[in-house]
Amino acid sequence: TTEETSFIQTFGLAYGSVVLSFILILGTAQMLVRGLLDEKNNRIMEILISSCSPFELMMGKLLGLSGLGVVQAGSMVIFGIMAMTYFKVPLSGLANLPLVVAFTLLGYLLFASVFLGLGALTTTEQEAQQITGYITILAVLPVTFIMPILQNPNGTIARVLSFVPFTAPTAMSMRISIQMPALWEIIASLVSILLAVVVIIFLMSKIFRAAILSYGKRPTLPEIIGFLREPM
Repeated sequence: TTEETSFIQTFGLAYGSVVLSFILILGTAQMLVRGLLDEKNNRIMEILISSCSPFELMMGKLLGLSGLGVVQAGSMVIFGIMAMTYFKVPLSGLANLPLVVAFTLLGYLLFASVFLGLGALTTTEQEAQQITGYITILAVLPVTFIMPILQNPNGTIARVLSFVPFTAPTAMSMRISIQMPALWEIIASLVSILLAVVVIIFLMSKIFRAAILSYGKRPTLPEIIGFLREPM
């Protein structure tokens, strides 16, 4: 029926954006941390640092990882559209898909930056699992607010989460899928995420530069604070 089709279009896109974010963040980004650990343990990192600066290396990894994320997201979207076509679900409800994908990729870039910086601190496989576990909790946090957002996409909870950088990608993706927010809210949310990405990259690059060649004991919290205070 028409109502069933509308339901699939609306909530399918909302849940699809959440699943897409999880696949990108919890899959590729976690793999990156273990890759950094292998490069450190095998002393490959020393060779890489000899030919480029730590910041250039970090940005290269971040841009390469983001490119992989774009390819993955694009592939999933294409398969999703093919599935909708096969099951004869009208594609008219996908008009907001580009905006949803944009928020998803920005959120992915934000979390990938955190994974890169904190992943440089790891020296053992156990530490890598701990780091990825902590960041995963932060990535999964918005899921606890799915029902309030779905029930009232323009409510206080949904709006507040739309301006918190680490929850904004998921919250705005769901809100856009269900009921388009005001233009100023979309712009403000995008700006908040972009500013957070810039700040996180700046801070994580300091940690990455200081910790990428550290071996043995993982830096303590006072040492990490010291890394952040050092000039670029």
